[in-house]
Amino acid sequence: MAGARPQTILKELSIPAATLINATGRMAFAIVSERGRIDDFMYISNTLDLENTVGVPTSLATSVDFHLCKAFLAYGNDIVLYRAIDSDTAEMSRIGFDFSLTGYTDSLNEAADEKLFTDSTLHTLKSGMDLEFYAREPYVLGNDLSVAICKWDSTDTATPTWQDVTDVITETTTFPDEFEYGPSPTKSEIAVAVLNDGVIVEKFIVSLDETNKNDAGELNWVDEYIASKSAYIYAFGGSSVYDSVVSVESTSLANGTAGTTASSDDIQTAYSKFIPKNDITFDYIMGGQHTTNRSYILDNICEVRKDCIGFFSPNRSDIIGISDTDTIVDNIVIDRQTFTNSVWATYSGNWKLTRDIYRGKDIWIPIDGDIIGNKVRVNTEREVWIPAAGNTNGRMKNVIKLAFNPTAGQQNTLYKNGINHVVFKAGKGYIVDGQKTMTDKNIGVSRTHNRDVLRVMEQYVLSFADDFLHEFNNATTRARFRSLIEPFLEDILNRGGLVDFKVICDETNNTPAVIDALGFRCDVLVKLPRAIEQITITFFDTPISMDFSEVTA
Repeated sequence: MAGARPQTILKELSIPAATLINATGRMAFAIVSERGRIDDFMYISNTLDLENTVGVPTSLATSVDFHLCKAFLAYGNDIVLYRAIDSDTAEMSRIGFDFSLTGYTDSLNEAADEKLFTDSTLHTLKSGMDLEFYAREPYVLGNDLSVAICKWDSTDTATPTWQDVTDVITETTTFPDEFEYGPSPTKSEIAVAVLNDGVIVEKFIVSLDETNKNDAGELNWVDEYIASKSAYIYAFGGSSVYDSVVSVESTSLANGTAGTTASSDDIQTAYSKFIPKNDITFDYIMGGQHTTNRSYILDNICEVRKDCIGFFSPNRSDIIGISDTDTIVDNIVIDRQTFTNSVWATYSGNWKLTRDIYRGKDIWIPIDGDIIGNKVRVNTEREVWIPAAGNTNGRMKNVIKLAFNPTAGQQNTLYKNGINHVVFKAGKGYIVDGQKTMTDKNIGVSRTHNRDVLRVMEQYVLSFADDFLHEFNNATTRARFRSLIEPFLEDILNRGGLVDFKVICDETNNTPAVIDALGFRCDVLVKLPRAIEQITITFFDTPISMDFSEVTA
């Protein structure tokens, strides 16, 4: 261990049987959508957010993903999305130049700097200016955006106040009408107005000098300032020479398109953005209709991060349009067996019919959004360790009908094969009636509620463990470490989330050899509660002459 970089290593061991505590839950998803940014995460808290951020669906491909998110939002309020696109055909709305997304990396500004623009001399905002604007996302409505710029024409070094300047934004609006102060010529500044469908929505004073600061002390270089401040556009100053820039009236962005439907590889690229733990945090991740990407999600995100749970459903072709329910069950079992066994994922065997109000049609969607959403609802209204299943805690919403309603025998087959069944129960509704994780071992985390509470406990400990790096491994440090863990676990124990626990962090596991190797050991033993899944009730027809004390089971 000596010589390794300073770090906290988290290990988890399950001993088979011979909020932070009130966690809510963020869901992650790679979405195929009508619109939306393609270089950053999108955060959604309600249906209106969803509509405004990714656009209402106009095709089945975008409708399924949209309604998976909408299904979750019927229970929870925290989604992080990354948009999947076909980078070969999607194009940003832009002014004057040809910009393909082929080969873009993590940042469109990086793409600009890497000269993925074909030729800035084709710029039609004004010939000879290496100054370009493009929409933040590839979609047709990006063509409704327009940009106007104004350069201070005076050589006066005082703060410009727009007096005697009449440069127009549109035929009816001038820069002096909209800006109190003008751009400074000594700072190579220009004024930028952004319009959406002819209405001014943003105004900026930016500089073509990478080192310039505005009066508020902010670096206002055109590329980075607009990238961080604008909700609509990016800008690329390139090698712009301030003297070559002239004022230009509002000019429309054009030629934007969402491109063709994203492929499985495109969707995998979007999911890959959820791998780095330092970039994004979330609790659950959904596979949805992207069934060819499920193993990638499990093997490369859930099993690598080990701080999130994957939720998966069957292939559409294995369940929709098949009348023989035994065939459906066989298909689902075969599909489930293609996965690596894992305690970091769960598989639910059904789809549901729901209403697409935007297209006026009923559509089939996987139940992942409902399963995760209901889990978040139970986390919020009760506790993270309460099973999100059964007649009380497993009720689904907005279901017209299920793809199939498994019989008791079929439910047994599904559950024995690690598949959680969803059923319709007369008088009860549509019920999530299983909560297995995708492991074949008889351990506490073979159930989702225990997987989740152990995950929350681990993340709590990690939240402070790094603070002990470079401390001395002595009795005082070990006592401080225990004092942070034990009250937390005691609280969970008293509220029913644990049966028992023991924290070992003393000289018995921090031996001289461990200390000499610059290590530190803390072992946390927990007994996780088991939820009832089998109830046996026996009625005894007892003779009148027999005393009840004589009856034994």
